[in-house]
Amino acid sequence: MRGRFLTSLDASPLPDGRNWQLQKDLVWEWDDGTIETCPSGMVTDFASVPDLAFFAGLFAGIFNCLGWQSPFWLALLICVLSKRIDDDDRTSPGASFHDQDYTLKGISRFRADWHLMIRMRSCQVPRWVCILYWVNLRLFGWIVWFRLAERLAAACRRLKTFL
Repeated sequence: MRGRFLTSLDASPLPDGRNWQLQKDLVWEWDDGTIETCPSGMVTDFASVPDLAFFAGLFAGIFNCLGWQSPFWLALLICVLSKRIDDDDRTSPGASFHDQDYTLKGISRFRADWHLMIRMRSCQVPRWVCILYWVNLRLFGWIVWFRLAERLAAACRRLKTFL
């Protein structure tokens, strides 16, 4: 299943320096004609990687060097991903929908992660980067799945105090 963005991303940074707020609706159309929308006003942190992902990869690499049974390729993959993830603005539109999916939990975590990959590919993000994102999400996404709603709600509350 594929799709395309019908609108471009328009977001402004929030004073906390980490989150962004959509200034207009971001609209996605699936090939079957189904339309999904991230509403203006939604708060997102785009494709942020928890520090835990980077350090888990680093420690797995250290353990591997010490001869402990830890897949080195996985450690390398996680470290590369966690540094690469913030450098590519093409991931942001798909990441906004992913944040919404993780917040509302209207679909499974697996499907939310898969949809992110599809949306990133539609923005010409290289396939290998999409796969790295997906692997990282499958390994560490559960951490955010259970905490993102709290963080975004807190960001909305902080925004209201500034306005």
